[in-house]
Amino acid sequence: MPKIKELKQIDLNVYILSSTLLVNIILFFTWWPLLPLYLRKLGANDFQIGLSYTIINIAFTLFQVLGGILSDRFGRKILIVSTTFLVAPLYFISAYLNYWIYFLIFLVIADCINAIQQPSFISLLIESTKERFSALTFTIFELGITLGVTLGPFFGSILIKKFSLPDLIIMSSLTCFASAFVRAVFLRETHLKKTQFNLKELKNYFNLNFALIGLIFIFLTLIIFSTIYGPFITMYAKDKLNFPESKINLIFALGGVGAVIFTFLGAKIINYLGIYLSFVISILAHALCFFPWLYFKGFFISALFFMFSCVFLQINSISRNKLITKFTAPAYRSTLIGILSSIGGTIGAFSPIIGSIIQKNFGIEKVFILVFIYSLILIPLV
Repeated sequence: MPKIKELKQIDLNVYILSSTLLVNIILFFTWWPLLPLYLRKLGANDFQIGLSYTIINIAFTLFQVLGGILSDRFGRKILIVSTTFLVAPLYFISAYLNYWIYFLIFLVIADCINAIQQPSFISLLIESTKERFSALTFTIFELGITLGVTLGPFFGSILIKKFSLPDLIIMSSLTCFASAFVRAVFLRETHLKKTQFNLKELKNYFNLNFALIGLIFIFLTLIIFSTIYGPFITMYAKDKLNFPESKINLIFALGGVGAVIFTFLGAKIINYLGIYLSFVISILAHALCFFPWLYFKGFFISALFFMFSCVFLQINSISRNKLITKFTAPAYRSTLIGILSSIGGTIGAFSPIIGSIIQKNFGIEKVFILVFIYSLILIPLV
């Protein structure tokens, strides 16, 4: 655990951004793990569910280039605050739509807007932090995300018994609106010297290292969008393990518990092993954690190894952010982050539809084997 003296050295921006993100993610994850089942209720078949996730993931990543350019041009705070305000009504309207295509359209628009703010998140954190506290800063940020991912499904497993999924989406929209006000009041702008977009200058940063990081992002998102942020864990738990919705939400909650417990330990592991070795070990271990799901059917084993997978993904997230810090220059930091995220994310976003094809022809179990293959390809690139 970090010392109180070290925590006092962390800028207020880090705490405001992390805490508001925590609250937003809690409400978001009361309903997100159940999205594949809700799309079924709205009339989508399994292939259309996989296609929906691909479209959502592409929307979330493709617009990060635009977000990066706008952030470097106009500043971090204005991008974060304005997009948070815009997302709230989109979630609210989507809750009242009864056909999966209409619902998906509003969800995709919301994800496009969310994507625009993502490069500003990382840039604001980097620019609010002294180099020696960077690991702690990203640990606090990832802790906010992980706590949200943990508490959201836990509360969702309780609330889904009393409220409908659209009710949970409405609650999520109201929380976004409230957090936008908090960010508007308390966040401090860090990018005071605005950067006019210049393609000739930007080209100087496109080198072999940048290309390798781009490939790393591609395979990393292929893995993540096939596991934690994809539809297959939920569908496998429902169709093969016969878990009810409340237990599925509980599995996601327990996964987050493990990640929270090991968050600060993860920072120490990264400092001890180094960025690269931590990245490699954590992503390989994350992929391997889904193999026991293929051979053991009980809730305890499923929840335990899902928890392990979340722990390793948490370590990987922290090491990934430090890797970004190492290879992005301040003047075009948000733009470069946006390009990396968009290239990797857009290609990686096809993993749900690839997984749906694998599921249809060979069975959903083979999707987890494909994830392991992705991790083996990724390792030599790091």
